[in-house]
Amino acid sequence: MPVALLPPFTRSMARDLTAVPLNSGPRYVRGPASSRWHRVRAGVQRTDRTTWDLWCGPFMQQRDDRPIRTADHLDPGEQVCGTCVGRALGAGQDDVPAGMPGLVFSPRWLNPPKLCPGSGSEQLIGPRPESSHRSVGVCLACGDLVGVRCMGRRYDTRVGLTSHEPGAGLLPACPFHSWQYVVLRPSGRAGCTCGWHDELTGRAR
Repeated sequence: MPVALLPPFTRSMARDLTAVPLNSGPRYVRGPASSRWHRVRAGVQRTDRTTWDLWCGPFMQQRDDRPIRTADHLDPGEQVCGTCVGRALGAGQDDVPAGMPGLVFSPRWLNPPKLCPGSGSEQLIGPRPESSHRSVGVCLACGDLVGVRCMGRRYDTRVGLTSHEPGAGLLPACPFHSWQYVVLRPSGRAGCTCGWHDELTGRAR
């Protein structure tokens, strides 16, 4: 049975626009030259291949000309990467077997940030309602009505949104970059610099 996978989080802005994050995948994978099985942390489907990110750090690519073995359960005695198993169990991808010491690992789940990505931004200020005070604006990242004030230094001032917690309308996290690079997109909406939210909007139509 497939296991739930983490988002393919990365700090790199380079991205194949055909890449689709996978929400589930095989528990174990093994390449032609692998000395042991590995656990899968994240997966991305592309037009010509599937990439499996491993809990121990590297990745494997599955193509028609380079098949890799996958399994949901292993026979007793099979060798498995200890780093992969420890991190996967510690992160809660599987239940820890009874009698095993407590394992802890903190992955980068897409948990909402403590501060809205629109905080401090001068780009993400939406038009304020006519009935509201002139010193407030709509945060395009979360939809809340928040304060607007001058920021910066004496000779380099700008107007931006005050720091605030994310509102209920916070845009969904980019599976590749979380909420790290939220900007005003050409569409007039807030979105990740890589364009993932533009694609999401297009698919929703």
